[in-house]
Amino acid sequence: RCHMFPAVEKSFNGSLAFILRREMSSSAYNKLYYQQNKERILSAKKNSDKAKRAQISEYNKQYYQTHSEEHKEYTIDRAQAIKERKAAYYAANKEKFKKRQTEDKTKQQVYLKEYKEKTRAKLVEHYKNDLSALRSLEAGFGISSPSDWYSVTHQLMHENKSMHQVLRTMKLYDFLKEVYPDYDWIKGRFHRVSRDSWKDVLQTRAYLKYIEPELGIKQASDWYRISREQMFQVGAGGCLNAYGRLYNVLSTAFPEVNWCESSFTGHSKKSRQRWLSLLLKGILGKSHDIVENYAHPRLLWRGSEKMELDLWIAEENIGVEYQGEQHYHNADHFSGSLQELSTQRDKKKKKKLVRKKG
Repeated sequence: RCHMFPAVEKSFNGSLAFILRREMSSSAYNKLYYQQNKERILSAKKNSDKAKRAQISEYNKQYYQTHSEEHKEYTIDRAQAIKERKAAYYAANKEKFKKRQTEDKTKQQVYLKEYKEKTRAKLVEHYKNDLSALRSLEAGFGISSPSDWYSVTHQLMHENKSMHQVLRTMKLYDFLKEVYPDYDWIKGRFHRVSRDSWKDVLQTRAYLKYIEPELGIKQASDWYRISREQMFQVGAGGCLNAYGRLYNVLSTAFPEVNWCESSFTGHSKKSRQRWLSLLLKGILGKSHDIVENYAHPRLLWRGSEKMELDLWIAEENIGVEYQGEQHYHNADHFSGSLQELSTQRDKKKKKKLVRKKG
Protein backbone atom coordinates (compact mmCIF):
# COMPACT_ATOMS: atom_id res chain seq x y z
CA ARG A 1 0.00 0.00 0.00
CA CYS A 2 1.15 3.52 -0.75
CA HIS A 3 0.67 5.55 2.44
CA MET A 4 2.30 8.67 1.04
CA PHE A 5 0.11 8.96 -2.04
CA PRO A 6 -3.56 8.31 -1.20
CA ALA A 7 -4.78 9.39 -4.64
CA VAL A 8 -2.57 6.80 -6.25
CA GLU A 9 -3.90 4.16 -3.81
CA LYS A 10 -7.51 5.06 -4.59
CA SER A 11 -6.84 4.83 -8.29
CA PHE A 12 -5.12 1.53 -7.81
CA ASN A 13 -8.00 0.10 -5.73
CA GLY A 14 -10.54 1.24 -8.32
CA SER A 15 -8.59 -0.42 -11.08
CA LEU A 16 -8.27 -3.56 -9.00
CA ALA A 17 -12.01 -3.62 -8.33
CA PHE A 18 -12.68 -3.18 -12.05
CA ILE A 19 -10.32 -6.07 -12.86
CA LEU A 20 -11.90 -8.29 -10.22
CA ARG A 21 -15.42 -7.48 -11.45
CA ARG A 22 -14.39 -8.34 -15.00
CA GLU A 23 -12.64 -11.59 -14.09
CA MET A 24 -15.20 -12.88 -11.54
CA SER A 25 -18.83 -13.82 -12.05
CA SER A 26 -21.50 -11.45 -10.68
CA SER A 27 -22.65 -13.89 -7.95
CA ALA A 28 -19.08 -14.51 -6.74
CA TYR A 29 -18.36 -10.80 -6.76
CA ASN A 30 -21.55 -10.01 -4.84
CA LYS A 31 -20.67 -12.66 -2.29
CA LEU A 32 -17.19 -11.24 -1.83
CA TYR A 33 -18.56 -7.70 -1.55
CA TYR A 34 -21.13 -8.81 1.07
CA GLN A 35 -18.45 -10.50 3.16
CA GLN A 36 -16.25 -7.38 3.11
CA ASN A 37 -19.15 -4.99 3.92
CA LYS A 38 -21.45 -7.25 5.99
CA GLU A 39 -21.71 -5.08 9.10
CA ARG A 40 -22.37 -1.89 7.14
CA ILE A 41 -25.04 -3.58 4.95
CA LEU A 42 -26.88 -5.13 7.93
CA SER A 43 -26.82 -1.88 9.87
CA ALA A 44 -28.19 0.07 6.90
CA LYS A 45 -30.94 -2.52 6.33
CA LYS A 46 -31.94 -2.49 10.01
CA ASN A 47 -32.20 1.29 10.06
CA SER A 48 -34.15 1.26 6.80
CA ASP A 49 -36.65 -1.36 8.09
CA LYS A 50 -37.11 0.53 11.33
CA ALA A 51 -37.76 3.76 9.48
CA LYS A 52 -40.26 2.05 7.17
CA ARG A 53 -42.17 0.53 10.10
CA ALA A 54 -42.32 3.85 11.87
CA GLN A 55 -43.53 5.51 8.68
CA ILE A 56 -46.24 2.87 8.12
CA SER A 57 -47.36 3.08 11.75
CA GLU A 58 -47.62 6.84 11.57
CA TYR A 59 -49.55 6.65 8.32
CA ASN A 60 -52.01 4.10 9.75
CA LYS A 61 -52.49 6.21 12.86
CA GLN A 62 -53.26 9.32 10.86
CA TYR A 63 -55.55 7.38 8.51
CA TYR A 64 -57.52 5.83 11.41
CA GLN A 65 -57.94 9.21 13.09
CA THR A 66 -59.21 10.71 9.87
CA HIS A 67 -61.41 7.83 8.67
CA SER A 68 -62.38 6.02 11.92
CA GLU A 69 -66.12 6.84 11.79
CA GLU A 70 -66.26 6.24 8.05
CA HIS A 71 -64.45 2.91 8.44
CA LYS A 72 -66.78 1.86 11.26
CA GLU A 73 -69.88 2.63 9.23
CA TYR A 74 -68.43 0.77 6.26
CA THR A 75 -67.68 -2.30 8.43
CA ILE A 76 -71.21 -2.34 9.88
CA ASP A 77 -72.82 -1.89 6.48
CA ARG A 78 -70.64 -4.62 4.99
CA ALA A 79 -71.45 -7.05 7.82
CA GLN A 80 -75.16 -6.31 7.46
CA ALA A 81 -75.00 -6.81 3.72
CA ILE A 82 -73.23 -10.16 4.15
CA LYS A 83 -75.82 -11.24 6.75
CA GLU A 84 -78.68 -10.28 4.45
CA ARG A 85 -77.11 -12.11 1.51
CA LYS A 86 -76.69 -15.23 3.64
CA ALA A 87 -80.29 -15.04 4.87
CA ALA A 88 -81.58 -14.56 1.33
CA TYR A 89 -79.47 -17.45 0.04
CA TYR A 90 -80.66 -19.72 2.84
CA ALA A 91 -84.31 -18.75 2.27
CA ALA A 92 -83.95 -19.50 -1.44
CA ASN A 93 -82.30 -22.89 -0.78
CA LYS A 94 -84.02 -23.81 2.49
CA GLU A 95 -85.47 -27.11 1.27
CA LYS A 96 -82.17 -28.05 -0.30
CA PHE A 97 -80.30 -27.42 2.98
CA LYS A 98 -82.86 -29.36 5.01
CA LYS A 99 -82.66 -32.30 2.65
CA ARG A 100 -78.87 -32.30 2.81
CA GLN A 101 -78.91 -32.11 6.63
CA THR A 102 -81.36 -34.99 6.81
CA GLU A 103 -79.23 -37.07 4.44
CA ASP A 104 -76.06 -36.32 6.42
CA LYS A 105 -77.77 -37.18 9.70
CA THR A 106 -79.11 -40.43 8.27
CA LYS A 107 -75.68 -41.36 6.92
CA GLN A 108 -74.11 -40.64 10.29
CA GLN A 109 -76.71 -42.71 12.14
CA VAL A 110 -76.27 -45.63 9.74
CA TYR A 111 -72.49 -45.43 10.11
CA LEU A 112 -72.67 -45.33 13.92
CA LYS A 113 -75.15 -48.21 13.98
CA GLU A 114 -72.92 -50.34 11.73
CA TYR A 115 -69.85 -49.41 13.77
CA LYS A 116 -71.60 -50.37 17.03
CA GLU A 117 -72.82 -53.67 15.59
CA LYS A 118 -69.35 -54.57 14.32
CA THR A 119 -67.73 -53.63 17.64
CA ARG A 120 -70.42 -55.50 19.58
CA ALA A 121 -69.94 -58.63 17.47
CA LYS A 122 -66.15 -58.49 17.94
CA LEU A 123 -66.41 -58.08 21.72
CA VAL A 124 -68.96 -60.88 22.11
CA GLU A 125 -66.91 -63.20 19.93
CA HIS A 126 -63.76 -62.31 21.88
CA TYR A 127 -65.23 -63.11 25.31
CA LYS A 128 -67.12 -66.18 24.09
CA ASN A 129 -64.12 -67.77 22.44
CA ASP A 130 -61.47 -66.64 24.92
CA LEU A 131 -62.59 -67.87 28.35
CA SER A 132 -59.40 -66.62 29.98
CA ALA A 133 -60.33 -63.06 28.97
CA LEU A 134 -63.81 -63.51 30.46
CA ARG A 135 -62.41 -64.93 33.70
CA SER A 136 -59.94 -62.05 33.90
CA LEU A 137 -62.81 -59.57 33.45
CA GLU A 138 -64.85 -61.27 36.17
CA ALA A 139 -61.86 -61.43 38.53
CA GLY A 140 -61.71 -57.63 38.44
CA PHE A 141 -65.17 -57.55 40.10
CA GLY A 142 -64.66 -60.57 42.37
CA ILE A 143 -67.19 -62.67 40.41
CA SER A 144 -67.12 -66.44 40.91
CA SER A 145 -70.58 -67.34 39.49
CA PRO A 146 -72.92 -65.71 36.94
CA SER A 147 -75.35 -64.55 39.67
CA ASP A 148 -72.59 -62.37 41.17
CA TRP A 149 -73.02 -59.98 38.23
CA TYR A 150 -76.23 -58.69 39.87
CA SER A 151 -74.24 -57.19 42.77
CA VAL A 152 -71.78 -55.19 40.62
CA THR A 153 -72.64 -51.47 40.58
CA HIS A 154 -72.80 -49.35 37.43
CA GLN A 155 -70.00 -47.09 38.69
CA LEU A 156 -67.60 -50.01 39.24
CA MET A 157 -68.25 -51.28 35.72
CA HIS A 158 -67.38 -47.94 34.12
CA GLU A 159 -64.19 -47.68 36.20
CA ASN A 160 -63.03 -50.92 34.58
CA LYS A 161 -61.65 -50.08 31.08
CA SER A 162 -62.58 -53.41 29.49
CA MET A 163 -66.12 -53.33 30.87
CA HIS A 164 -66.52 -49.66 29.95
CA GLN A 165 -65.71 -50.56 26.34
CA VAL A 166 -68.42 -53.24 26.41
CA LEU A 167 -71.06 -50.91 27.90
CA ARG A 168 -70.38 -48.31 25.21
CA THR A 169 -71.76 -50.66 22.55
CA MET A 170 -74.40 -52.72 24.42
CA LYS A 171 -76.34 -53.08 27.65
CA LEU A 172 -75.06 -55.37 30.39
CA TYR A 173 -78.09 -57.65 30.07
CA ASP A 174 -77.48 -58.16 26.32
CA PHE A 175 -73.77 -58.84 26.89
CA LEU A 176 -74.35 -61.43 29.62
CA LYS A 177 -77.11 -63.10 27.61
CA GLU A 178 -74.62 -63.60 24.76
CA VAL A 179 -71.78 -64.79 27.00
CA TYR A 180 -74.00 -67.00 29.21
CA PRO A 181 -76.82 -68.10 26.86
CA ASP A 182 -77.97 -70.94 29.16
CA TYR A 183 -78.44 -68.74 32.26
CA ASP A 184 -81.88 -67.22 32.91
CA TRP A 185 -81.11 -63.53 33.42
CA ILE A 186 -83.63 -61.19 35.07
CA LYS A 187 -83.29 -57.53 34.11
CA GLY A 188 -84.87 -56.22 37.30
CA ARG A 189 -82.14 -57.70 39.50
CA PHE A 190 -79.38 -55.48 38.09
CA HIS A 191 -78.35 -52.30 39.90
CA ARG A 192 -79.47 -49.96 37.14
CA VAL A 193 -82.57 -50.79 35.12
CA SER A 194 -83.98 -48.43 32.48
CA ARG A 195 -87.66 -47.53 32.54
CA ASP A 196 -88.14 -49.12 29.11
CA SER A 197 -86.86 -52.47 30.43
CA TRP A 198 -90.06 -52.88 32.45
CA LYS A 199 -92.09 -52.82 29.24
CA ASP A 200 -90.92 -56.40 28.71
CA VAL A 201 -93.85 -58.22 30.36
CA LEU A 202 -92.02 -61.57 30.58
CA GLN A 203 -89.09 -59.94 32.37
CA THR A 204 -91.42 -58.10 34.78
CA ARG A 205 -93.22 -61.37 35.52
CA ALA A 206 -89.92 -63.17 36.13
CA TYR A 207 -88.78 -60.40 38.50
CA LEU A 208 -92.01 -60.50 40.53
CA LYS A 209 -91.68 -64.28 40.80
CA TYR A 210 -88.13 -63.75 42.09
CA ILE A 211 -89.15 -61.32 44.88
CA GLU A 212 -92.20 -63.34 45.97
CA PRO A 213 -90.22 -65.48 48.51
CA GLU A 214 -88.61 -62.33 49.94
CA LEU A 215 -92.05 -60.78 50.44
CA GLY A 216 -93.43 -64.05 51.83
CA ILE A 217 -96.01 -64.41 49.05
CA LYS A 218 -97.40 -67.91 48.64
CA GLN A 219 -100.62 -67.13 46.79
CA ALA A 220 -101.95 -64.31 44.62
CA SER A 221 -104.12 -62.85 47.41
CA ASP A 222 -100.99 -62.13 49.48
CA TRP A 223 -100.15 -59.30 47.08
CA TYR A 224 -103.11 -57.29 48.43
CA ARG A 225 -101.26 -56.83 51.72
CA ILE A 226 -98.01 -55.53 50.19
CA SER A 227 -97.41 -51.80 50.67
CA ARG A 228 -95.44 -49.42 48.46
CA GLU A 229 -92.84 -49.07 51.20
CA GLN A 230 -92.27 -52.85 51.29
CA MET A 231 -91.79 -52.92 47.51
CA PHE A 232 -89.05 -50.30 47.84
CA GLN A 233 -87.43 -52.24 50.70
CA VAL A 234 -86.89 -55.29 48.48
CA GLY A 235 -85.53 -53.11 45.63
CA ALA A 236 -88.65 -53.13 43.45
CA GLY A 237 -89.09 -49.36 43.49
CA GLY A 238 -88.08 -48.99 39.84
CA CYS A 239 -90.71 -51.48 38.74
CA LEU A 240 -93.38 -49.73 40.80
CA ASN A 241 -92.43 -46.28 39.48
CA ALA A 242 -92.54 -47.51 35.89
CA TYR A 243 -96.16 -48.69 36.24
CA GLY A 244 -97.36 -46.17 38.83
CA ARG A 245 -99.29 -48.57 41.08
CA LEU A 246 -98.94 -52.13 42.29
CA TYR A 247 -102.29 -52.99 40.71
CA ASN A 248 -100.98 -51.92 37.28
CA VAL A 249 -97.83 -54.04 37.72
CA LEU A 250 -99.69 -57.18 38.74
CA SER A 251 -102.49 -56.86 36.18
CA THR A 252 -99.85 -56.54 33.42
CA ALA A 253 -97.53 -59.32 34.64
CA PHE A 254 -100.27 -61.75 35.74
CA PRO A 255 -103.28 -61.08 33.45
CA GLU A 256 -104.69 -64.55 34.19
CA VAL A 257 -105.53 -63.45 37.78
CA ASN A 258 -108.76 -61.51 38.34
CA TRP A 259 -107.32 -58.68 40.49
CA CYS A 260 -109.60 -56.47 42.60
CA GLU A 261 -108.35 -52.89 42.28
CA SER A 262 -110.09 -51.62 45.43
CA SER A 263 -108.36 -54.28 47.57
CA PHE A 264 -104.98 -52.61 47.08
CA THR A 265 -105.98 -49.43 48.97
CA GLY A 266 -106.57 -48.68 52.67
CA HIS A 267 -104.43 -51.52 54.09
CA SER A 268 -101.54 -49.66 55.70
CA LYS A 269 -102.02 -51.41 59.06
CA LYS A 270 -102.64 -54.83 57.58
CA SER A 271 -99.64 -54.75 55.26
CA ARG A 272 -97.29 -53.71 58.05
CA GLN A 273 -98.85 -56.25 60.41
CA ARG A 274 -98.15 -58.96 57.86
CA TRP A 275 -94.58 -57.67 57.42
CA LEU A 276 -94.09 -57.90 61.21
CA SER A 277 -95.41 -61.47 61.12
CA LEU A 278 -92.84 -62.41 58.46
CA LEU A 279 -90.02 -60.80 60.46
CA LEU A 280 -91.01 -62.76 63.57
CA LYS A 281 -91.13 -66.00 61.57
CA GLY A 282 -87.61 -65.27 60.37
CA ILE A 283 -86.43 -64.75 63.96
CA LEU A 284 -88.28 -67.61 65.68
CA GLY A 285 -88.05 -70.13 62.84
CA LYS A 286 -90.57 -72.16 60.89
CA SER A 287 -91.41 -74.32 63.90
CA HIS A 288 -93.39 -71.42 65.42
CA ASP A 289 -96.87 -70.87 64.04
CA ILE A 290 -97.83 -67.18 63.99
CA VAL A 291 -101.56 -66.51 63.62
CA GLU A 292 -102.87 -63.11 62.56
CA ASN A 293 -106.07 -61.55 63.98
CA TYR A 294 -106.39 -64.36 66.51
CA ALA A 295 -109.61 -64.41 68.58
CA HIS A 296 -108.37 -65.59 71.98
CA PRO A 297 -110.89 -67.82 73.81
CA ARG A 298 -109.76 -66.69 77.30
CA LEU A 299 -109.77 -62.97 76.55
CA LEU A 300 -113.34 -61.70 76.48
CA TRP A 301 -114.89 -58.26 76.44
CA ARG A 302 -117.69 -57.43 78.92
CA GLY A 303 -119.99 -59.65 76.97
CA SER A 304 -119.08 -62.96 75.38
CA GLU A 305 -117.20 -61.43 72.43
CA LYS A 306 -113.68 -62.77 72.05
CA MET A 307 -110.84 -60.29 72.06
CA GLU A 308 -108.79 -60.22 68.85
CA LEU A 309 -104.95 -60.04 68.94
CA ASP A 310 -103.04 -58.81 65.89
CA LEU A 311 -100.52 -61.68 66.18
CA TRP A 312 -100.57 -64.79 68.33
CA ILE A 313 -97.58 -67.14 68.92
CA ALA A 314 -99.08 -70.23 70.59
CA GLU A 315 -95.74 -71.98 71.32
CA GLU A 316 -94.51 -69.00 73.35
CA ASN A 317 -97.96 -67.95 74.67
CA ILE A 318 -97.25 -64.43 73.35
CA GLY A 319 -99.70 -61.99 71.85
CA VAL A 320 -98.54 -59.03 69.74
CA GLU A 321 -100.45 -55.79 69.13
CA TYR A 322 -99.23 -53.69 66.22
CA GLN A 323 -99.33 -49.96 67.01
CA GLY A 324 -99.71 -48.51 63.49
CA GLU A 325 -99.45 -44.86 62.49
CA GLN A 326 -103.22 -44.58 62.37
CA HIS A 327 -103.23 -44.61 66.21
CA TYR A 328 -101.24 -41.39 66.29
CA HIS A 329 -102.39 -39.52 63.13
CA ASN A 330 -105.72 -39.14 61.34
CA ALA A 331 -105.77 -41.52 58.37
CA ASP A 332 -108.12 -41.83 55.40
CA HIS A 333 -109.75 -45.02 56.65
CA PHE A 334 -110.62 -43.47 60.06
CA SER A 335 -113.66 -41.32 60.64
CA GLY A 336 -111.76 -38.83 62.81
CA SER A 337 -110.44 -38.12 66.27
CA LEU A 338 -113.44 -39.70 68.12
CA GLN A 339 -112.83 -43.13 66.58
CA GLU A 340 -109.11 -42.72 67.22
CA LEU A 341 -109.72 -42.08 70.95
CA SER A 342 -112.10 -45.05 71.08
CA THR A 343 -109.44 -47.30 69.52
CA GLN A 344 -106.84 -46.13 72.05
CA ARG A 345 -109.24 -46.91 74.93
CA ASP A 346 -109.82 -50.42 73.51
CA LYS A 347 -106.08 -50.99 73.32
CA LYS A 348 -105.67 -49.98 76.97
CA LYS A 349 -108.49 -52.33 78.04
CA LYS A 350 -106.99 -55.13 75.99
CA LYS A 351 -103.57 -54.61 77.58
CA LYS A 352 -105.07 -54.60 81.09
CA LEU A 353 -107.04 -57.78 80.42
CA VAL A 354 -104.04 -59.64 78.98
CA ARG A 355 -102.00 -58.83 82.09
CA LYS A 356 -104.82 -60.03 84.33
CA LYS A 357 -105.18 -63.36 82.49
CA GLY A 358 -101.40 -63.90 82.43
